[in-house]
Amino acid sequence: MNEKIEALKSSFDSELKKIANMVDLEALRVNYLGRKGKVTDALKGMGGLTDEQKKTVGRETNELKTAITVALAEKLEALKAQELQREINALPEFDISMPPDMTRGSYHPITLVQRQCEQVFKSMGFTVEDYAEVVTDYECFESLNIPKFHPARDMQDTYYLDNGQLLKTQTSAAQNAIYRRYRDALALIKKENPFPAVCGRVCNRRCEDACTRGTVDQAVAIDAVKKFIAEQDLNAAHRYVPDVVQPSLQGPWPQKIAIIGGGPAGLSCAYFLAVQGYKPTVFEKNERPGGMLRYGIPSFKLEKNVIDAEIDILRELGVDIRCGVEVGKDVTLAELRRQGYRAFYIAIGCQGGRRAGVPGEDAAGIETAVHLLRTVGGDESRKMTGKTVVIGGGNVAIDAARVSLRCGSDDVTMVCLEPRDKMPASPEEIAEAEEEGAKITYGYGPKEFLSENGHVTAVVLKKCTGLYNAEGRFAPTYDENDTITLPCDNVVLSIGQCIEWGDLLNGEAVQLGRGQGAVADALTYQTAQPDIFVGGDVCTGPRFAIDAIAAGKQGAISIHRFVQPNTSLTIGRNRRDFHELDKANLALGEYDRAPRQSAALDAGIDAHRSFRDAHLTLTEDQVKLETARCLGCGASVVDPNKCIGCGVCTTKCEFDAIRLHRDLPECSKMVRSEDKFKAILPYMAKREIKIRFGKKEK
Repeated sequence: MNEKIEALKSSFDSELKKIANMVDLEALRVNYLGRKGKVTDALKGMGGLTDEQKKTVGRETNELKTAITVALAEKLEALKAQELQREINALPEFDISMPPDMTRGSYHPITLVQRQCEQVFKSMGFTVEDYAEVVTDYECFESLNIPKFHPARDMQDTYYLDNGQLLKTQTSAAQNAIYRRYRDALALIKKENPFPAVCGRVCNRRCEDACTRGTVDQAVAIDAVKKFIAEQDLNAAHRYVPDVVQPSLQGPWPQKIAIIGGGPAGLSCAYFLAVQGYKPTVFEKNERPGGMLRYGIPSFKLEKNVIDAEIDILRELGVDIRCGVEVGKDVTLAELRRQGYRAFYIAIGCQGGRRAGVPGEDAAGIETAVHLLRTVGGDESRKMTGKTVVIGGGNVAIDAARVSLRCGSDDVTMVCLEPRDKMPASPEEIAEAEEEGAKITYGYGPKEFLSENGHVTAVVLKKCTGLYNAEGRFAPTYDENDTITLPCDNVVLSIGQCIEWGDLLNGEAVQLGRGQGAVADALTYQTAQPDIFVGGDVCTGPRFAIDAIAAGKQGAISIHRFVQPNTSLTIGRNRRDFHELDKANLALGEYDRAPRQSAALDAGIDAHRSFRDAHLTLTEDQVKLETARCLGCGASVVDPNKCIGCGVCTTKCEFDAIRLHRDLPECSKMVRSEDKFKAILPYMAKREIKIRFGKKEK
C-alpha cells in the first residue's frame, strides 16, 4: 500500500504541473478526491490488512488527502492571481496625472489649410508623400553635395541630436529619400520573386543575356541593382512584407495546404500562397529551411544570414515551417490527408549525388560534391589535406573545388569531359576558381580509382573522344588506351545529382519518368495523383535557383485553382510566353555611354580562402549610373484592338509606371477629369430639355 500511495502522490504532482486553468484544476480534484477518485479507490484494498496495517495505511492516506488539498488550494490561488493579472493587463492605460473631462482644442489653421490643399491635389491625381522629421547627416546634407564645413550649412538652423542624427532642416532631404523609392522597387520585384537578395548573389543572370544593352557594349547589371535594392530586406527595421490578400470577411482561406521540401521551390510556393490568403505548412526534413540554398551553395557565395532574413518574411506572412519532419517516414501523405490537407506541393530537390560507376569508387576518401557541400555548409571547420581531384565541369564542381581549397587542400585539380569553351560552368565561375588556385584538365573522364589500405591514392583518366550520339543525347565515348594518372588523397564526384524519394510516394499514383523525376503537366505541375503537384528539381532535374522559384509561383497558382471549387487549372491562365525584342532593327538614338558598374571587394576578407562573402554591393551612386544605362527597349505598346482609352490602368498602377498619350488628338475631343463637369453638365441639360419638351412621334 505504501508504494501505491507514493505512486498516487507522484502522479498527482506530475498532473498538477500541467494545469493551466481552473476548469482543469476542478477536474483534477474530482479525479483524486471525489467519491470515485483515485484516493478512494486506494482505500478499497484495505480489507485484507491487519488492524495495525490499517492504522498505518489510514494515516498515510489522510496525509495524502491533506497534501493534495493544500496543493490544490495553492494552485487555485496562483491561477486566480494569473487571471487577475491578465485582466489588469487587458485594461486600457490611463494617465492619472491628467485632469479629468479635458476639453480638446482644434488643429492649427495652417494644419487645416494644409489638409485642405492635400485633398485638392489628391483629387487631381497627385500623391502626398511624408518623411520622418529626424534624419541622418547624409540625408540632409551629404547626399545634396553639402559636405561638412560647407558655407551653405551656416544658412540652416540645424538641431543635432546626441546620436549623430538631426532634425530635418529642409524638404530636400525628404525629396531625396522619396525619389529613391527603393521600397517600391522591392515591392515590384517581390511580385515575381520572393528572394531578391538570394538571387542578387547566385542567379545565373539569364535576364542580362537577353538585355538589349548587351548588343551595344555590356548588359545592364540587373542582378547587382537587385542586390542593392534587396539589402534593406536584410534589416528587420526596413524589411518589406507584402500585404496579404484578405479573401473574405471570414478571414484567410480555410483550405490546408502542405508543402514537402523547404528549398527555393517549396518556399516560393508557400510565399505566393500566403500572399493570396492561405496558411500553408512547409515540412522540411533538415534542421533548417533553405534546401540547396543553405546546404548546396557555399557561404562565400551566399551567406546564411541572407537566407534567414528572407525566410523570416515568410514566417511573418503566416507560413508554418516545420523542420526535422521527413514526410514518408515521420508522417505519410495519407495521414496528412486525414488531418485535412487538401493539396500537396512536393519540392524535395535532388539531394543525392551520382557515382561514376567505375572500379574502385568505394574507397575511402571518395565522396560526392553534394555530400561535401552539405557537410561543409553545416560545419565550415572541416579539414582536407593533400591533393584533391574533382570530377565534373559544372558550377557544382566549381563550388566543390573552391570549398576544397578553403578546407585546406593544397592542390586541387578539376577533371571534365568537355573542352573549356563547352564546359557547363559559367566563364565567371571558371575564372574565379582558377584565380584561387584550382587547375583544370579538359577532355578526360574517370576510368579507375586506385587505392591502398582501402584509401584512394590516384585516379586513372581516359581520353574523351565524343560527347553526344547521333540523336544529340549526352553519351560520351572514350579512347581506353589514352590514359593519364593523377595521384590524389581526396576525390569529389560532381557528375550529376539524383532524387531521394524514400517512402514519400508509397501508395500514391505519381508516376516517375527519366532520372526518377516526377511526371507532371508542363503548365500546371499536376501529377497523376490530382492533389499532388511537383516543382523544382524533382520535376525538371537539377537547374538553377531562379527556375525553382518560378516553378514555386506556378505551383501556387495551380494549387489555388485546385482547392477552389469549379475552377479550371488552365483557362485564363497567363502562360508567360516570352517574345524577344527584334534586336536586328534597333533605332537607339542617344543613350548614356557610361561603362558597366562593378561592386568592390571587402579588403578585410581573404576572397581566396575565407568562407565569408567578400563581394560588396554597388554604392548608391553606382546604382544611379548603372540604371541610367538602360535603353528603355521594353516600353509597352497598347493594343488598339483591346484598349478603349478609359485610363483606369493609370489609376490602378501602384508604381505610377503607366502613361497614356494620343497619337491622333485631332480625331476626338478629350476633357480632363478635373474639368469633366464643364462638359457633362451642358450635355445633361440639353438631354433633359429634349426629354421634357421634345415632341413625341405619332
